[in-house]
Amino acid sequence: MHTDHRQKIKYSLFMLLACSCYVIVIGQFVMVQHSISQQRSIAASKRCKRECLSWIDFVNSVSDEQFRRMFRMTKECFDKLCRRIIAAIGEK
Repeated sequence: MHTDHRQKIKYSLFMLLACSCYVIVIGQFVMVQHSISQQRSIAASKRCKRECLSWIDFVNSVSDEQFRRMFRMTKECFDKLCRRIIAAIGEK
């Protein structure tokens, strides 16, 4: 009977240790997740807000050569294509 009691104590201590380790691991995980969340929040608050360029301002700021590389057509061809689409389906 004495050994049975020791087995129960060993098992209880093992379970206590296992539960303690589990709590520590979960606690660390929660702390890391909270830290990541805080870092993202800080980074978001530091982001500078910039206004979007209008299409006309964008087109005027890009050279003809760069526009052709970006859209695989000249500005004139792109404008003609846009007008054909608008004629076919209408504007917004």
